[in-house]
Amino acid sequence: MSEPKPEQIKAELDRVAEKIGRPTTELETVYKQNLDSGMSAFAALAMTKTKYSYQLSQIGKVKEGILGRIIGMDGPRERTMKDGRTALIEELAILAKIDGNYITGKMTAWDDERKVFENVVFGELYKFSTSIYVDKYDITNFRKLENLNFEPIEDATFPTLKQIGNEIVSNGKFAELKDLEQHVKTYKAVFVHGVITDHVATRDGQIYGIRISDNSVDTAIVCTAGPKIVPLIELPLASHVALYGNPYIHKMSGNVRFATRGIVML
Repeated sequence: MSEPKPEQIKAELDRVAEKIGRPTTELETVYKQNLDSGMSAFAALAMTKTKYSYQLSQIGKVKEGILGRIIGMDGPRERTMKDGRTALIEELAILAKIDGNYITGKMTAWDDERKVFENVVFGELYKFSTSIYVDKYDITNFRKLENLNFEPIEDATFPTLKQIGNEIVSNGKFAELKDLEQHVKTYKAVFVHGVITDHVATRDGQIYGIRISDNSVDTAIVCTAGPKIVPLIELPLASHVALYGNPYIHKMSGNVRFATRGIVML
């Protein structure tokens, strides 16, 4: 078997990386590790692709009747497109059970497509069909199929919001508030938890967020919320909560804030 040339290896790694939404450098690292272990270039390339066989096998494959709980909601908000047009966007964050594995991902709808999200309720469990892809930021996305329908369902074996929150906290699967800034540029949503120290309101008293604190920071972090989440954040002070969302830098103050997509009291 003839060995592939370096340019052929690079082209194949580029192709696979683009297909599964991973950076080429990640696959190159895996390939080099295989090569350094004594494999031939041919074997190293084959073993690298094997490492990502599951992701490759799931690309574009429709998953029928999966269960998913809504753990986050965002929008509607306006986004400017590359061509200058503006569009309204809404996103759902879903914890789905697929092939026996729990996977967190997001589903996006634009403009008139948003109608399919109208009756979706935060925290509820639904049955729906989708296909999966991973974007360039390594974020799992659930495709909004043309015939998408969210069917409310009850399943006592699927974790509740509170169980999800407690599992995240007890197993340390959260970002400490002191480390939020390092998560800003990843564009990935994270879990945080803390105690509500204050409600954040406009001058006319309209609540739009909360401040939370944990043992990792001296100053409480402002956590803003969109229109669908605001009614859920009016919890008593000193409540211990878990939040799901995205950290960002507030343009005027330069401070780290947290865009809350979902919340549950622990």
